[in-house]
Amino acid sequence: MNDGPPGMLVESTDDLQDGLVEVEEDVLYACPMCAESTIHDLLGEKNIGKGVNIRAQCTSCNSVHVIELRPPPARNIRVILSDDRTSTRSTIEVDIDEELFVRDEFGLDGKRWEITRIEIPSGDVQKAVAHEIRSLWARRTDIARVRVTFTDYDHSESEVWVVDPDDVFEADAPIETDRGTWWVRAIHSGRGRILGGKMKARKVRRLFLHRLPREKRVA
Repeated sequence: MNDGPPGMLVESTDDLQDGLVEVEEDVLYACPMCAESTIHDLLGEKNIGKGVNIRAQCTSCNSVHVIELRPPPARNIRVILSDDRTSTRSTIEVDIDEELFVRDEFGLDGKRWEITRIEIPSGDVQKAVAHEIRSLWARRTDIARVRVTFTDYDHSESEVWVVDPDDVFEADAPIETDRGTWWVRAIHSGRGRILGGKMKARKVRRLFLHRLPREKRVA
């Protein structure tokens, strides 16, 4: 048998034939026989767990060996999930060398979440590599909860609508509701009200609805 690093250099590759997929490519790789990077012909590959073993032949010395490709190790990161006014703790699994950014999105428990805060030992940052991260904070983004205030003269009632984040509301315009047709008096984004114009649900903090003005009613 040829000499070389254990588990890498092989004289016979019969143990790789089961499930081997033929490939026709070449790649620059460190040859254990030539002790330098050389061009290799890729003869085939086989999935091993989450990785792959590639059978390759050095074009300089003709030795055949196995290139083992494995994903980087993963780690669990603690994440605080905010769904409206409810917060829960969970974990997400990421590659240890993956870089995460504020506003990145990920799926968890069939829902979509957006990272709003990244904490490392020295404080909060806008981005960090997974192995540096102490905790993440994220908010739900696949739905929008819009608080709605109905005002009928001197009487007001409130409720919450669960809508698509991309739904659009228009101020100073009629809107159809389960209570009939009402007038959007104003839209509050959390930073202030608008009395005209449109806004996507993801940005809306509250809708203020009034009884449809008499002059807007259709006989």
